[in-house]
Amino acid sequence: MPTGHAKLSPSAAHRWMNCPGSVRLIGDDSSPTTHAAMLGTAAHKIVEIMIHNDEHDARKYHRYSCLVKAAGDEDVEVYPPGTPVNIDREGWFLFICDDKMVDGVQCTIDEVDRIREEMFEPEVFGERYFDGSWLDPRFGGTGDVTVVELFGWAHLVDHKNGTILVEVEHDGKPNEQLLNYAVFILHEHPEVEGVHITISQPNGYHIMGPIRTASYTRAEILEFQEKMVQAAKETDKPNAPLRAGDWCTFCPAKTRCKEFDESALNEALDEFSTADEPPADLAVLKVPADTTELARKGKWVPLIEGWCRQIMSSIQQEMENGNEVEGFKLVRGRTNRKWIAEDADPGGIVEAFTALGIPKEDLFGEPKLKSPAQIEKLGPKGRKKEFKEARDALKAKVKELCFNPPGGVSVARENEPGEAITAFADAANEFAEDDTDDFGP
Repeated sequence: MPTGHAKLSPSAAHRWMNCPGSVRLIGDDSSPTTHAAMLGTAAHKIVEIMIHNDEHDARKYHRYSCLVKAAGDEDVEVYPPGTPVNIDREGWFLFICDDKMVDGVQCTIDEVDRIREEMFEPEVFGERYFDGSWLDPRFGGTGDVTVVELFGWAHLVDHKNGTILVEVEHDGKPNEQLLNYAVFILHEHPEVEGVHITISQPNGYHIMGPIRTASYTRAEILEFQEKMVQAAKETDKPNAPLRAGDWCTFCPAKTRCKEFDESALNEALDEFSTADEPPADLAVLKVPADTTELARKGKWVPLIEGWCRQIMSSIQQEMENGNEVEGFKLVRGRTNRKWIAEDADPGGIVEAFTALGIPKEDLFGEPKLKSPAQIEKLGPKGRKKEFKEARDALKAKVKELCFNPPGGVSVARENEPGEAITAFADAANEFAEDDTDDFGP
């Protein structure tokens, strides 16, 4: 599978097909890698493994470790529980396949199994790369799951791990990303009658549920193919126009795009403002009571939120590299205490507290060892003076066996609470642990 990312990839089709000038503006820059994007990459890897191994129960991968490289130029590494994992590698981040990931992966696997049961001897492909260079040398992308029946219909199942809703169709318009894949599938399997496109999005609430499907005939796909080719030609033009819209949300260049600043943002500020003229900032806002006005204003929220997050992310990167940004500082977030040796020696923790008279069954919640704060409450109850010594011994043992991990790094204004910290080598790793973003696959 090619390791490079196609210039006109399906995942960015909504942007480059609507804003041809964005390709020139972005240049060789890549989209910023977020915690949510890497988490989605880890979940996709579990889906891929299960498809390749013809497995059907995602619980098998509960508590597996997934190492993801932020640059995306190396494959995800997956390790069973208890396996020593080297996480001291620059640019790599560790994710655990927890209950939420297991449930999400299972949702997609169940849909693939349902599709397979309704087909006759289908071929099933996981993480299949489609080379689109036969149309344009910049075309190509990887489909999550493809299920193909000879002389029947093909299915594309796309796993969306995030909470930002992705529509299979919106206002009668198709999802450009998935129809790009449909064009590639039709080229690889010219005998199929059409393609059923399915989004599996277990973590985003949708009135239609986590599974949404749209179907396109061969003729409809070929018609869209012509639009793809024409849109690609538009991006080649020296004066290719910049157009603002909801596709700006994931654009890595929107913080330096004049069209976004002057069009989308100004229009959004004008929509929200109580003043006759658009304000210079977001200081003067109103919340409309009319539902029609709410709907109109609501369309700008993802754009403004994404723009703000990208600005703050850029500020944080500059400060982590040792560059001062006036009015801002780096701070650490608060964390909960963790047991020092829970993974390596949970038995030692249990012995330490049973020796203090705490029943073993009281130490465990469902399905894991209770937290330090919970165990501190297990000491003798009532007659506090008589049991003060035992209580102090319990708290001392908790303090001995637990620690506060460093909090995630974030940016704060200078007049906000929190002690300022200096830039340090692993700041990027700490930032990736701050799950405030939900962009990505």
